[in-house]
Amino acid sequence: MDKLQLKDTMLAKVEELSAKRQAVREHVELMSKTKIEDANKITQLKEQIEEHKKQTESSTDREVVKTQLEAVDTLSRELEVQYLLNGKEQKVLETMLVPLVEDVLGCHKEARALFNQLEKVFVTNMNIASMEEDVTFINNIGTEINNALSQMSVVMKKYKLIPNQSASYSTAKYGSVHIGQAGLYSVCNRLKSELSKFKKYYNL
Repeated sequence: MDKLQLKDTMLAKVEELSAKRQAVREHVELMSKTKIEDANKITQLKEQIEEHKKQTESSTDREVVKTQLEAVDTLSRELEVQYLLNGKEQKVLETMLVPLVEDVLGCHKEARALFNQLEKVFVTNMNIASMEEDVTFINNIGTEINNALSQMSVVMKKYKLIPNQSASYSTAKYGSVHIGQAGLYSVCNRLKSELSKFKKYYNL
């Protein structure tokens, strides 16, 4: 591929990476929302139980006390069921998260490989006229790729797909992906610096 074709391919891959990252973002938001809603259900049941207990303690009517105690028993069973359902629902959502994260990691690996190809083409063809545009382009691409892995690292640590300790994190792997790998920083920046010296020297 020539330079323009490779740039177009790179942009398409970054777009794909962005879409996959968004899918993870939306799923994590769903997990957070569901967790809050489930916690609210627990809180409501507990409040109802306490209310019935208060009515039991304050009443001297046998039927009222009996009715309130039955309500407490029923709600207590509902509370137990809700705890069980909450745990299962979160587990299902966490299981659904894994392939979404793996999609991002796979796309990240492909994007990184393309970045390395593009960098070689840029280094080979860069000149004083093209250096500003080339370096801006490849730096923006590198930032997007780096941010993708950074985002997945946060998600994977939060949901314990990788170790949370910093010492373990630096060497952590998920499948074939080294999570603690160094971010992309193009050598094009150094080349631009050298070309800028020539530009200044020759007053170009």
